[in-house]
Amino acid sequence: MRRMQTWWVVAVALLIAPAWLAAQVAGSPPPTVEVSHYNVRLAFQFPQHQLAATAKVVLTATAPTAAITFALNSNLKVASVTDPSGDKLATQRTADGVNVTLAAALEQGAATTLTFTYSGPLATAELSPIAGIRTAYVGQHGAFLLYPGEWFPLVGYNTDRFTMTVSADLPGQYGMVASGVPTAVPQTDGTVLYTYRQSQPTFPGSVVVTTLHALTLRNDGLTENFYFGSGVDQALVQQYGAAAGKIYSFLVGHFGTPPTTTLHFIALPNDSLPSFSSPNMIFLSLGSIGTELNYRLLMDEIAQQWFGVMVTPATLNDAWLQYGAARFCEVLYVEQMAGKTAYRQAITDFTVGALSYPQTSLASTASLYPFSPQFQDLTYDKGAMLFHMLRWQLGSQRLFAGMRQFVAQYAWKAATTQDFEQVLEKSSGADLRAFFTEWYNGTGAPKFNNQYVIYRLGEPQRPDIPPSQESVASNHAAGGGAAKDDAIPHFSVRARYRVTGTLKQQLDLFDMPVELEILTDGATVRRRIQAQGPSTDYSVETSARPRRVVVDPNDWLLKETPGLQVRVLISRGDNEVAADDFTAALAQYRKALKINPISSLAHYRIAEAFYLQRNWQSAANEYRAALNGDLQPAWVAVWSHIQLGKIFDMTGQRNRAINEYQLAIATQDNTQNAQVLARRYLRHPYKPNTQN
Repeated sequence: MRRMQTWWVVAVALLIAPAWLAAQVAGSPPPTVEVSHYNVRLAFQFPQHQLAATAKVVLTATAPTAAITFALNSNLKVASVTDPSGDKLATQRTADGVNVTLAAALEQGAATTLTFTYSGPLATAELSPIAGIRTAYVGQHGAFLLYPGEWFPLVGYNTDRFTMTVSADLPGQYGMVASGVPTAVPQTDGTVLYTYRQSQPTFPGSVVVTTLHALTLRNDGLTENFYFGSGVDQALVQQYGAAAGKIYSFLVGHFGTPPTTTLHFIALPNDSLPSFSSPNMIFLSLGSIGTELNYRLLMDEIAQQWFGVMVTPATLNDAWLQYGAARFCEVLYVEQMAGKTAYRQAITDFTVGALSYPQTSLASTASLYPFSPQFQDLTYDKGAMLFHMLRWQLGSQRLFAGMRQFVAQYAWKAATTQDFEQVLEKSSGADLRAFFTEWYNGTGAPKFNNQYVIYRLGEPQRPDIPPSQESVASNHAAGGGAAKDDAIPHFSVRARYRVTGTLKQQLDLFDMPVELEILTDGATVRRRIQAQGPSTDYSVETSARPRRVVVDPNDWLLKETPGLQVRVLISRGDNEVAADDFTAALAQYRKALKINPISSLAHYRIAEAFYLQRNWQSAANEYRAALNGDLQPAWVAVWSHIQLGKIFDMTGQRNRAINEYQLAIATQDNTQNAQVLARRYLRHPYKPNTQN
């Protein structure tokens, strides 16, 4: 979901994909095997931060192969890999994986089972597959092992579906949570053997060991187990539980049978992923949970239980079917909760992301670094816009029916974009070839130029006058002729108008319905025309005098407009900051200021870039410029005051810092917990490296 981002969130987005996957995207050959099942036995030494595991990996060759490369967390040392006969195989540890040489080459279609034995410390983010982010951790109070953390041997990240059995023998004070059906068997030594079996092929591989006891809630047919801990207010947990039940009911109503009737909600530390969805598990960082209900993020993650867990993209070129669908569900729920105006505002936010990389098609996203800003803008935001435009082209009823059929037909299977297109066409009876050619395979977005002329027509008000009398009546009404009043019926003439125009845009293959809104002195007139190719003529008659013609007034189409140029440039700058390219970021922000010199958001982003470079003077100047600008969006005011206060604290100007924090509090804007932070810094001066 696009919202005000702090830079660490952007940086996390850039780094979510494991390093080995980045290398795979860069051009190494695809895996030559598919894993169908894992059976993993875990053992923990909690005070020593140690994980030990034995993993049996059932795989099938997709091409003749004598050696296999698996991804494996660099903190873990492989003791042995054996084949079904128990013979030890040759291995070579790489920086982020392990190469296994088979005793005999596998022919295409041949299956085998390899057994890995490995162990190592998982204490910090050091050597994490995602630099600086803890995705696998073992400590005194438990452990969390996330699928992106590569804590078990992986191939085909997020494309190779598998089933999984995971078990661990734990002391009595610990419990375990994972994907699938659980069993807990007490042992004679006082420990408990926990086992989870995920029998449907998807992407399990996330495990939590905790001393917390679940707070179990039941809302709208959903059993919810919350592991948020004492750091989250219990009233807020209840709000999350109630919202999760309503979201679950909403999704069941739209898309049918759910993948699960139980969801585990687990809080992660702030140095882990902001959010993550795994089969029947929702992970949220404490920062993402916040102090107020974030129902949009909650919807985004729960929707991925349908799109991503139950129906998964066949390739990364199809990732928009997961992330775009989840984002579309988010905006549908916004429409229900906050109304059409909020829906349109969210669509505008998505449009900004979708236009940030206009020359890259969704059909080529597999070539990108997954979850980089570019990948996210395309798969999340442009993906959501495809669903939004399909809603316009097909109508809500036909689109939702098609999506429901798609989920039913591809439940627990991998699906391609072509599969989705075929299901929609069959369900709706529409020919969608032009749509997917333009929006999935194509690049760019239309930039409309509407040229029109308004004509005044004449029309009798009384329908009983023969057409032959119209000219006479008009002549008489204008004062012509010598007829007597009793010879010609008295009636008035009502003017009518015709708008004749040509709608132009630059995409030759464009073929979409476009809404025209004619604003008149009376009622507003709306017409839907089919725009084909670079130029489409239209003609619309109105009874009241037209004032203006608006193209796509309800923003059903992804399109370039002057009003969005500033936001698109700022979005590109944000992504450059995430990549640590401050020079390129500043160039984008300054382009935005050339279009709108008083853009508070552009000044704020420039200030943030200087702030990250510890250039306090330039940062302060830009925060002040943001406060003197158009104050769009409104949160710029409160956060500019807070950031100025922090700069004054760091430069020994406490009185000036206090003034800024007081001004921040006076705004009464609590965007991203701003009021709490302002009051904290009002009591205690901000100190870098000790406070976030």
